[in-house]
Amino acid sequence: MLHLLFLSGIIFLNQTERHEHFQLIGIYLSAFTLLFILIKYQKSSFFELIILSLASRLLLWDYFPALSQDFYRFIWDGMLNAKGFNVYVNLPQTLWENFSIEHNQFTETLYRKMGKLSAHNYTNYPPFAQLIYTLLYKICGENITTYIYGLRIVNWLAEIGIFWFMWQLMRHFKINLKSIFWLILNPLILLELTGNLHFEAVMLCFFLGFLYFFLVKKRYYLSILLLSLSIVSKLLPLIILPLILSYRYHKNLRISILKGLFLCSQTLILSLISYLYFVDQQLISSYSESLGLWFSTFEFNASIYYVLREIGYWMVGYNAIAFIGKLLAAVIFFTVMCISFWKYKQNKAEEFLKKMSVIFLIYFLLATTVHPWYLILPLSLGIINRNFLTKQLLLIWSATIILSYISYKTEIVKEPTIILIVEYSLIYLIILKYLFLRLRKRLNTSYSANTKT
Repeated sequence: MLHLLFLSGIIFLNQTERHEHFQLIGIYLSAFTLLFILIKYQKSSFFELIILSLASRLLLWDYFPALSQDFYRFIWDGMLNAKGFNVYVNLPQTLWENFSIEHNQFTETLYRKMGKLSAHNYTNYPPFAQLIYTLLYKICGENITTYIYGLRIVNWLAEIGIFWFMWQLMRHFKINLKSIFWLILNPLILLELTGNLHFEAVMLCFFLGFLYFFLVKKRYYLSILLLSLSIVSKLLPLIILPLILSYRYHKNLRISILKGLFLCSQTLILSLISYLYFVDQQLISSYSESLGLWFSTFEFNASIYYVLREIGYWMVGYNAIAFIGKLLAAVIFFTVMCISFWKYKQNKAEEFLKKMSVIFLIYFLLATTVHPWYLILPLSLGIINRNFLTKQLLLIWSATIILSYISYKTEIVKEPTIILIVEYSLIYLIILKYLFLRLRKRLNTSYSANTKT
């Protein structure tokens, strides 16, 4: 009975429009509650949960994404590549207004539906994503429905890879295998990957493959190839390069550092090679402009950044995102370096995973933009490491982040402060509780040691 209720919830969830925020949040949290009961209390068998995972995806085969406009830009980019345009130096708005692209029902639908924000900015989707979008356009032609089926098949194949690599990693680190369903059946995954077709599915598949071959099989060159593919699917994994540099490959510290440098350089070279096809005089400036928007213009569902922004309003009287964004980027870089090299002599597999989870967690707490699907990578890491804090915290965050969709109740995005407080207060309370318990434990240990002496 609960399995059928969960499936019904997933179907209704993916049929809900963005502006129907109360229905969306209610169904999403209900599905999350049912998942919790199925895994923790009803103790469904592994086979039952596998069948539930397959059924929940097959039932979404005909679903047309209602919560995200991004897939229109995916198709647009694929079309431009197929027609010989360089997507990194051609704005959709410019191409449309100059009649550089044929005006017909198909192109007009893409241009109008992708939204003004997307149409007025250069693409930021890396080369492997562009390759898939282009191949799908050549296969599906100017048929949006067929293209959606193609994207869904790509994501399903990626999810099979995600399941296999997660399974292998959890077996290796002796994690309860049923915990895999906190990811596979998570409403966030079913909504954003299977439903809204975000390319994080492909990025995560390659990233987990990297972890498997890097930490389990010790096949470093194959793992670096997979990491490079992950980076050129979505740029987020770049943030872990300092961890690769600091990893303990050999008892001899000098050899270990040299190997780390070599693997990092190989990752960067392989990633950059994928951009050779798009080399153009404008490439660096346009791509830099596109990436710079994440630190100087875009803001959504942030936490610490919004606090600093309000302080900025009080001090200078305007939105100081151009300064605050760069400041937070510098703080993130410094923090990543510190975490990566902290007790680097102990940087073995489990420590590597724990540090990686903390790095991604801090990154998103400091980021200016946190869309729900961004949490999918850190959520998977939280599940495959033994740090209970990151697992608990990221599972709760994957539930509360649905509140961010309330911001889309009108055409102009408005983020109610109370929603941000509800979403993030739980996160910071968990962190504060953890830090308090750690401090109390240290004080008790110190007190016991002093009394014995």
